[in-house]
Amino acid sequence: MAVSTPPRKLRVAVVGGGIGGLTFAIALSHHAPSVDIDIYESASTFGMVGAGIGMWPRVWDALKAIGLKDELDRYSASATGAGGKQHYRKADQAEGITFGTSMVDLVTIHRPDFLRILLESGSSSYRTHFQKRLLNYHDSGAGPITLNFKDGTVATCDVLVGADGIKSVVRTGMYEQLASQWEEVNGSCCSNERSDALRLNKNPTWTGQVVYRSLIPTEVLARANPTHHSLSVPTLYVGKNKYIITYPISGGKLINTVALVSKPELNGTIYSGPLVEAVSRGELMDNFVGWEPQVQTILNLMEKPLRWVINSIVSLPSFVSGRVVLLGDAAHAMTPHQASGAGQAIEDGLVLASLLARPETTRETLPIALQTYDEIRRPFSQDILRRSYETGQIYYLQSRRMKDVTAESSANGSVSTETLEGLCGDLREAFRWTWSTAVTSDCDQAVDLLRRKLQKIEA
Repeated sequence: MAVSTPPRKLRVAVVGGGIGGLTFAIALSHHAPSVDIDIYESASTFGMVGAGIGMWPRVWDALKAIGLKDELDRYSASATGAGGKQHYRKADQAEGITFGTSMVDLVTIHRPDFLRILLESGSSSYRTHFQKRLLNYHDSGAGPITLNFKDGTVATCDVLVGADGIKSVVRTGMYEQLASQWEEVNGSCCSNERSDALRLNKNPTWTGQVVYRSLIPTEVLARANPTHHSLSVPTLYVGKNKYIITYPISGGKLINTVALVSKPELNGTIYSGPLVEAVSRGELMDNFVGWEPQVQTILNLMEKPLRWVINSIVSLPSFVSGRVVLLGDAAHAMTPHQASGAGQAIEDGLVLASLLARPETTRETLPIALQTYDEIRRPFSQDILRRSYETGQIYYLQSRRMKDVTAESSANGSVSTETLEGLCGDLREAFRWTWSTAVTSDCDQAVDLLRRKLQKIEA
């Protein structure tokens, strides 16, 4: 009697051990413990540094569904003041004006705290390989995908997940391969405009914006001003072409402080200087001359600020090629104005895991499962990318309501209460998705679409 051979385990390689890659690995192992998962991280350890990140309840709740409930509930219980509704304050004038609040609470957490939760929850569900910097990969479509690393080692997998950030090597290889394939098919009979356009997707572009980051000990701010707005609520201090956001992290011990400056005419250009640079407090304060005392207090307490260039990956035509797939910043690096960069990486991982965990997903059906991921996640995440940029225009007082307002007239207090109330309405609409949609529904929709695709093929 012949003995049937069980199907070989699906082998998944994740390049990049950040929030998106780790969440995907945990979610996939939660839904499909039999899948082999290897994470390849270029650093010598997971990066336990960074500032605060924000997550909307739809993401926070979805994380609880993949086995993180106890850890997240424990964090929420201990993190006094960790989040809440954001308060909007016009601050580029001698006396600031509070003019509204967000509709839903933003959960805030220190990035190292969140990484610690992920690592403690899922460290036994995948294998981790450090100091593995990917040079390139080869996917012929037949046989395993080959990964080549800088240290000379080679690995193989059935599906490659590029979670390697905005400077993604996986994305670079994907779009170089797509451009080369187009040229091979079309030869010299056509112009190279299409292949040139595909290659442009390899590199990010500058949004014309920079961000200054710092962490302020809560007790230090309390000594400087015991009644400061930032001590009690997450606050956005907005003004013409600039704004500051503050919120508590680490159980209320620190105030995450982010100051942003926009030059919209430079959006879409290439930034030629260093992407991260330590700067003087003087440079920072020069950007906010004349702003209200609450802002001046914050700026005076921002020790050793770092200036980060905000680049973006705007509109990739696909997150998928063959058996290779992108998630997080590798697919859709976005501006921080909707506090959704980390959240969208997490959502990518949850939807992708829900598809790869299905028993219908085999080596033969992998391309269909990945195309399904692309059909669900690419339109949604690129819509959030667009909304984030437009939200920044509202915060920077650059939107249609404020297009005729100059920095001088804004500083003179000439913006009416009616206009500010209109900005609140615009923000409510921009953020509507955070309370009117659910990640779990997206996962269900993806699985249903995959089933229908496969049934159509079998019919």
